[in-house]
Parts: sequence; C-alpha cells; structure tokens
Amino acid sequence: MANLLNRSNFGNLSCAWGVFQARFTNSGDAFTLTDLKHNSTNAVNPIDLCSGAQKLPPSIRGRVGRDCYCPYEENRLAPSVCQWVKSSDPIKGADTQKSKSAGQTAIVLQILGLATAVYFQGGRMKHLVWTEIAEEVSKLDWGSIELQKFFISSLRGYGPLVSLVHAISSLRSDSFTNKEVEQILRFRSTNEPISVMCCNTEYGPFVGWDSSSNDALSRSSTVMLGLASSIGIITPSKLPKGSIDAYKYSDFLLQERLTNLEGKMSYPKTWDINRAAITDFFDGHKLILPLTYKFFTPLSTERESTQKCPNCGSNLIRTVKDKARNVLTNRRLLLIRALEKAQSSRGRVNLQKLAHYSLLHPAFSIEKSYQERVMLTVTPQIISLFGAINRVDAQFCYPLSEFSIEQFDPEFEYIDDLISEMDKICSQPGVIG
Repeated sequence: MANLLNRSNFGNLSCAWGVFQARFTNSGDAFTLTDLKHNSTNAVNPIDLCSGAQKLPPSIRGRVGRDCYCPYEENRLAPSVCQWVKSSDPIKGADTQKSKSAGQTAIVLQILGLATAVYFQGGRMKHLVWTEIAEEVSKLDWGSIELQKFFISSLRGYGPLVSLVHAISSLRSDSFTNKEVEQILRFRSTNEPISVMCCNTEYGPFVGWDSSSNDALSRSSTVMLGLASSIGIITPSKLPKGSIDAYKYSDFLLQERLTNLEGKMSYPKTWDINRAAITDFFDGHKLILPLTYKFFTPLSTERESTQKCPNCGSNLIRTVKDKARNVLTNRRLLLIRALEKAQSSRGRVNLQKLAHYSLLHPAFSIEKSYQERVMLTVTPQIISLFGAINRVDAQFCYPLSEFSIEQFDPEFEYIDDLISEMDKICSQPGVIG
C-alpha cells in the first residue's frame, strides 16, 4: 500500500534509480527510511550513482568528503546532500524535514514494485522490505529499453496515476495546463459540519476539515504529471511532441535546472497529449497499487494549528479528523463495494438509493441531511483518485475499470468488520441494477 505523492521533485525517476542502486541489498531484506539517506560512513551513497549528479571542483571534494553534488539542492554544499533522501549525518541541516523526503522516496519504491512497506496502525510507515523483482531490476541499466518497459508496467498500476491519465484522455484539446487537471488529485471536502468537545466545552461546527491543502494539491499534480511524462503519456510543451520517456524527461528537468542553478526549480506547466500512449496504457490495464483505506483521508499534520482549544492547546481540527475519519473511510469503501458488485453484473449503482439505505447504518454517515449530496458528488470523485475509476450520470454511477474491495485492504484489517453491513446495503432494492 502507498500514499499519494505530494512533493514536486518526485516525478524525476533518475533520482529514484540512484537511490535504488545505492541502497538495494537483497530481496527480502528490511530497511528503514534512515537507511535510504546519505551517510558519510557508507562506501556508496545515492549521490555517487545518480545520473543527474554534478561533479564538484577538485579543490572542494576533499573538504566535503564527496565528489558530486545534487543540482536540485539550493546549495551544492548543503549538508542535506541529496534532495530525494537528505542525509542522516549528525550535523545541522542534514534533514530539516524529519524524513519526509525519504518517506516520499519510499512511496516511489512501492509504486515501482521494488519495495513493500509495513505500517503502524495509524498509517505511519514502520519499515520496508525489498521485493523479489527488485533483484532482477537492479541488474538493468539506466537508459535501457528494458528499464523503461519496467517503469511503464509498474506505473500503469498506480491508482492516482490511472485516475489522472483517465482524466487527461477525456480532454478535448491535445494540450493542457496543470490547472486544468489538478482537481482530479484533490481530496474534495464533503463540507459536513462537525463539532467536538474539549475541556467540557463544545467547539465548532467545523467545515472543510477533510480536504487537501492548495499547496499539497499543486505539488501532487506536478509529481504525477512528471510520472505521466516519464512513461510517455504527455510531453512538456517545450519539447517536440511525441517521443518521451523517463530518461528524456529527467534530462529535460536537469537541463532546466542547470540553466538556472541560482533560482528556484521550475517544472513544466503546459503539456501535449500523446493519445497513442494513453491507448497502450489502458490496453489490458490492471489496477496493482491503489490508495488503500489507511490513506482515504489526508493524514493530520503539525500545520493544523489555527484552531486550538484555549484551555489545553489541543488541535481541534485534528480532533475533528480523528472523530470522522472512520465514517469517511466506511462510506468510500461502501461505494467501492457497490461498484464492484455492479461490475460483476454489468450494471450500475443508484447513488440516491445507496445513500438512502446507508443511513440505516450509523457507521456510514456523519450528517444525515448531507448524505445524498456527498454520495452523488464527492464520493465518486474521491474513490476515482484511489484507483476505482467511475463515471456519474444523473443519480447513477458506472464502474470504468476492474477492481475489488480487497485491493483497498489486502490484509482485511479493516473491512472484515464492515463487509456484511456493506453487502446488506448493496442488496437493498434498486441499489444495483
């Protein structure tokens, strides 16, 4: 299982390849986020094997203890060394973001099928394990046809990318901007009002507590569009339309960076669509790595500090999320289950009836008067982002891809207690037909 990527620079697969080549040991070996980082005591580090790394002047190499620098870091002598994983060296500035970059790297490794992750109950990553296929992939070369084929086969199974490519395929024009598609990757708010108790006082109602932030949305669209370009779906408008792959896209980013080392990294904002590549993408498509239930709502962050209890300082928005997270998850799983059943019977889901009958089960609703609107508008878009692609026409929802509810909870950790209730709702008259 993997979360949604939300760091702009993680669409550059040359960086992923450098980390993988430097850190892969053996299939089945466990490793942590800290193990991925640059470490001066290691014989080999990602910066040594990254195709985008640039040589330092000989006079500086001995002083900093390395031959290369990362052009994507704002300072070539930065103690963080590598933009993708940062450093674990015990010096100031080695990793000011507390493993967030390494966490994004871990998600990419999972998306590519090179590693699997073990999570704590709350959704935080515990450690990772190298997969069997990682052994074979480690023998490939950057720039080879074989590695590009591997990238394509892996990325076409990642739920959020499938959702994005489907949205791109529906555009009438053969070119577009980031703004035209970024809403596909948004966790839209249901706008259901929730109040919470803290220190014997009720606070709220709060609305909009369950949506993506605008900056996270922008970062997610940048990285996902980069991955789409890496497998030939879209081409930056600055390049000749057509032939594009992970190597050409990574080189494009590198050249853009090298011409402006002193400024902020600039990513493409306009794209051309390669429709033949989209056809190939969906030919025999199979969902491999959807967003799983642990990530059906945005995780709480330290930045949610604008609403605090004046008595104890507790983060009220976080309290709201903790109170409602299970209901949001349940409702989204319910529609996935209904669409799975509709798919097997070549039918459709009546969202109005699904909303009506779900109200008989408290685990699936927050504010009853909002249930039908949320089921008709927000929930279908949200589960498409996870990888359960669908289309809504009036009150009916149609599955557009194959998926099963087990893919969203492979270990049956969560849905085991819900499946009978979901099936009971789905079996009500007129829900599926």
